[in-house]
Amino acid sequence: MSQYRVQQRDVPDQQVICLLGVVNAYELPAFMQQGLTTLAQHAAQHQTEVAGAPFVLYHEPVNEQDSGAVEICLPVEQAVPETEGIRLKLDRAHREMFVTLNYEQVQEGNLIGAYDKLRLVMPARSLRPEGSPREVYFNFNPQPEQHEEFVDVAFTVVPQGCCGGSLTCSGPSTSSC
Repeated sequence: MSQYRVQQRDVPDQQVICLLGVVNAYELPAFMQQGLTTLAQHAAQHQTEVAGAPFVLYHEPVNEQDSGAVEICLPVEQAVPETEGIRLKLDRAHREMFVTLNYEQVQEGNLIGAYDKLRLVMPARSLRPEGSPREVYFNFNPQPEQHEEFVDVAFTVVPQGCCGGSLTCSGPSTSSC
């Protein structure tokens, strides 16, 4: 059995509040923890509930040597005011291809392998990635068990040759996207 089980799901439109930062791999955990705390506090201050699992969009590569743009997003029930650092936006409905990793796999450094597996499977299923890759975090146990599911590594996908922008495509785009 493969270490990575590739799955798909449809994600509906969702309002999210976001923080953008430029960090390297060493700075990323603290940025994520502080950012999620800031976003959750902002939602609570404006009397709205968290409406789903937070996710991180990787707009640029992040590694030990290079810093890249990373956006932390928290789905919320209703719109809240923006601040200098916190933006409100709509995460449009889309289809995701994803791999779920448990805590042990993350600790062993298997995130890159999950991304690689998805990149290999997409073309075989006549799909291509669209937009920034994401990690969806759904386990906030302060001391997770090694085999507890922890994070989904995901790509928004569209059919190859599709212009994208929705869950379905009426056919190949006639213009370059």
